[in-house]
Amino acid sequence: MKLKNNSEFSKKGIYILPNFFTSVSLFAGFYSILASIKGDIEKSAIAIIIAAIFDALDGRVARWTNTASKFGTEYDSLADMVSFGVAPGILVYMWILNIFDRGGGGVAFLYVACTAIRLARFNVQVTTVEKKFFIGLPSPGAAGLVATSALLYLQHNIENVPQKTIAKLLSKPVDFLIDKPIDFLFSKPVFFLILVFVGALLMISSVRYRSLKEMEFLRSRPIFFMFIAVGFLILLYVETVKVLFTLVTLYVMSGPIEGILKRAGLIKQEISAIRHGRETNIIHVGGKERLDGKG
Repeated sequence: MKLKNNSEFSKKGIYILPNFFTSVSLFAGFYSILASIKGDIEKSAIAIIIAAIFDALDGRVARWTNTASKFGTEYDSLADMVSFGVAPGILVYMWILNIFDRGGGGVAFLYVACTAIRLARFNVQVTTVEKKFFIGLPSPGAAGLVATSALLYLQHNIENVPQKTIAKLLSKPVDFLIDKPIDFLFSKPVFFLILVFVGALLMISSVRYRSLKEMEFLRSRPIFFMFIAVGFLILLYVETVKVLFTLVTLYVMSGPIEGILKRAGLIKQEISAIRHGRETNIIHVGGKERLDGKG
């Protein structure tokens, strides 16, 4: 009887673990909202990135420990609504969109509403689809785009840094070629209005995005992947914000670009059993099948 109780306690402890990571993600989203209200945009953006990290961990922990559950899926979805819907919406409005008055508020609300639609669609469409793809831009990706844009904007500090064009071109040509387009775009507040609008629409679109959980080439070439990972860590250390912004932007663009290339016949069309819906993995827990997905 004692052994049985210990086993039950151990199992309950394991079930708590993935939900603990979800709770940390939720707290980070809530903290982001508080920071935005106080006008601390940098802390707000960093909190959203932290929320995304823990959101990625909770699903992996659930899969590794075979503790995925319906409760965990629903809790994760509600936490995502706060951390990747409400928090980025308030952040982007308090940071830049408020200068457009009602128009900015409307776009910020559209972002929040599209996140809710994205998550609701994910929850109700339980048809099994390929593990390799998401339907629509995942909400953490859209939130990451908002957060890294805010951090890069603050880092550039365009208004207070004089632009010595010729001197910069001669001394740092690579930085000049990278920074000048960013300086131009980031000096136009309407750019962020469009960015948030497009990110919102991509979340509710039928554009397919590859899941980072199912990257088969990482298993086939582990040494090459380790080399790339070391290089990435070095770049992340040297230019943290720029690297994060670049990675998120490339991922956001990857879905539409891959779709266009497939339609043009430039890359092979994969045979797919995908139907417009939710990515659902079937995980066996205690003899029962439980759902595990990501919105």
